[in-house]
Amino acid sequence: MHIFDNGTESYKPRTGNLVKPDADLKIDSPPVDKRTYLMAMLTADLKVGNFFSPYGTQRNRRDAEQLIERFISYITNGEHWELYTVYPDFLYNAVERHESQAEEQIHYFKGDYASDTATLITAGDRHFLLLTNGID
Repeated sequence: MHIFDNGTESYKPRTGNLVKPDADLKIDSPPVDKRTYLMAMLTADLKVGNFFSPYGTQRNRRDAEQLIERFISYITNGEHWELYTVYPDFLYNAVERHESQAEEQIHYFKGDYASDTATLITAGDRHFLLLTNGID
């Protein structure tokens, strides 16, 4: 995995395990239909999920619709697709450490998963895991 180092403003390789060894995926259907879920994610619609945009970078509805259409078209090649929510606790966050590690555990999420999401999109025999980091 490559991480962005703010000090040097460059990407650096980082070794380690991103996924917890005892991961138990909690997969569910979204609370709304799949396109509405993606729309809520991009527009920071808190009525659908905890899609908080701390920098105010959410998209307007028209831009979000276009992004969703292009994204889904690209990853599915026109095949039928499904969307599932995955509770993101299967990945390490910034406050977790292995007892045997001297340095910070490689991680994706910054904190307590409060507004972080993991979304599984399947199309045919392909599966995509979309991760969003709600803190930054």
